[in-house]
Amino acid sequence: MSLSQTKKVAGYVILPGILPRLKSLFTTGFGYMAFLIAQIYAMVRLLPPNHAYLNPANIGKFSIRNVIAQAAGHLVLKKQNVDQMVIFTVILIGLVLMLLQIGMIIFSLIFEPAMAAFPTAPFPTSTQIFITDQPTRDIAFMLLDQVFGVPDMFNSCIAQGISCAAAGQMEVNTTTPQPIRWPFHIALHNLFRFYNTGILLVGAIIFLYFVLIVVGETAATGTPFGQRFQNVWVPIRLVMAVGLLVPINFGLNSGQYITLFAGKIGSSFATNGWIVYNNTIAGHGSGTVAGTTNFTSAGANPTGETTSLIGKPTNPDITPIVEMMSLIHTCAISQWFIDGIENSPTPPDPGFTRVQPYLVKNPIPGIGTTANRLEFDDGIDYATATGFFGGGDIVVRFGESGATTVTVPIGPVTVVKPEAQSEVGNVIPRCGDVRISIKDQRANPIGPVAVQELYFLAIREMWHNPTPDMRA
Repeated sequence: MSLSQTKKVAGYVILPGILPRLKSLFTTGFGYMAFLIAQIYAMVRLLPPNHAYLNPANIGKFSIRNVIAQAAGHLVLKKQNVDQMVIFTVILIGLVLMLLQIGMIIFSLIFEPAMAAFPTAPFPTSTQIFITDQPTRDIAFMLLDQVFGVPDMFNSCIAQGISCAAAGQMEVNTTTPQPIRWPFHIALHNLFRFYNTGILLVGAIIFLYFVLIVVGETAATGTPFGQRFQNVWVPIRLVMAVGLLVPINFGLNSGQYITLFAGKIGSSFATNGWIVYNNTIAGHGSGTVAGTTNFTSAGANPTGETTSLIGKPTNPDITPIVEMMSLIHTCAISQWFIDGIENSPTPPDPGFTRVQPYLVKNPIPGIGTTANRLEFDDGIDYATATGFFGGGDIVVRFGESGATTVTVPIGPVTVVKPEAQSEVGNVIPRCGDVRISIKDQRANPIGPVAVQELYFLAIREMWHNPTPDMRA
C-alpha cells in the first residue's frame, strides 16, 4: 500500500473526517433542503420549470441562500401574485424560526439553566430544569423504583427503604419498608441479563461479519473501508451498537440505562414545570369577590374563582336503610300481634318481641350453630362485628333463634305449629337480613372505614333506639 493510502487510512481511523464533514454540511447550504425549497418555489412560478436548481443532479452545488436569491429576483409585488408573496414569506419565517431553535438548543447545552427567576413559594423549586431536588416522595420516581429497582438511579423513598408518608400524614402501609433490590427486582434483572447476553451474541456475530467484509474489500480495492462502505459512519455505528448491548450493572445494558436516565430527566422536567405553574398561581394578588376578600397566595386557583370550582362530594342516600328498618319494625310488631299480645295498650319495644337481631354467618362443619351467630345488642361495636365475620360483609338477621314450634292463638284455641330450623346460625329469618358491604378491611377509622362503621351504628340505633314515628 502506498504512503498516501496509508495516510488516508490513518486519517480515517484517528479522526474520521468529522471537521471536514461539518464544514461541508454548513458550506454546501444543506443541499437537499435547498432542493426542496426550490421545488416549492417552482410550484408558485417563482422559479422557471427548466431552472438548474430543479435538477436533482445539481444537489449540493447550490445553497438555500442561492435559492432564496433566485426566487426573490422573480418575485413581483402585485395583487395578482399574492400566492407567491405568501409562500415566499412563509418559507423565510420558517427558516428564521429553525435557526432560532438551533440557537436555543446550543445555548441550553452550553449554559446551565437556572430557575431563580421563577416564583419559589409555597412550593420549593429546583435550581435546575432537569433535576428534581426532592426525589424522595416523587410519585413517578417511586413507581420507577418499584418496577425496575435499580439502585442509585431515582433515589425515591422506595429505593431508600424509608417511609413514603410526608410529615403529618398517616402511613397507609404499616409494614416496615425494605430497600431495593427486592426478589422481584433480582429476578427481573436476571431476565434482562439473559436477554441482553443473547442479543449481544447476535450483535457480535454481525459486527465480526462486517469487520471481515471491510478488511477484505479494503485489501482488494485499496479504498479505506472498501467500495461498499463509502459512509465512514457505518463502522462507528456498529461499534456504538455493540457497546450499547453489553450488560453492565444489574444485568442492564448501556442502552437501557440511557432509557431510564431519559425517563428520569423527563419526569424531573415535568415536575419542575408543574411546580412553577402552581407557584405562579399561588403567588397572584388578592382581590374581592361579592364583597369578600378573595383567596390569597395560599388558596388561589387558575381562574380566580373562590367557590364555584370547589368539588363537593355527594351525600350518600340513606333512604333505603330507613325504609328497610321501617319494614323490619312493622314485621316485628306484626309478629307480636300474631303471638296473641294484641291486648297490650302500647306497641312493644323491640326487646319484647320474638324477632331479634343477630349477626349470622354460614355454618362451618363440626362447629355448633351457636358459634355461627352473635347477638346484635345495643352495646356491640363495629370492631366486634368485623372480627366475627373475619373482615367480610356484615349480615344482620332479624328473626327468631332456636325455635322449632310457633304458638298461634285462634280465638280460645291455641295451635302449636311446627317451624323449620334455619340453616344459618339457627336463626329463622322472619323479618329479613341487612348486609353491610365491607370494602376496606383496615382498622383505621378513616375514609371508607368510617363510612362502613357509620352504616353499622345507624342500623344498630334504628333497632334499639327507634323514633316514635318508626315504632308507631
